[in-house]
Amino acid sequence: MWSYRIVNMDQDPEEEPSFEIREVYFDREGNPYGHCAAEVFGGDLEEMDRVLERMKAALDQPILNKADFTGDPNV
Repeated sequence: MWSYRIVNMDQDPEEEPSFEIREVYFDREGNPYGHCAAEVFGGDLEEMDRVLERMKAALDQPILNKADFTGDPNV
């Protein structure tokens, strides 16, 4: 399963955080195990609007950091 989530891409605590909306993949237990770039796409403007709404919903979820990616894609 996957969902759009905010991920802090800068893992150095001495640096300013760098947030991105990413496609985050979760194992069956709900643990994130991977992510990739998110794109706005669609066959029409309505579909693109739905994608943007799903991305916007990521703002209501906890921000993920590198240490959060402990899941196993085989689970």
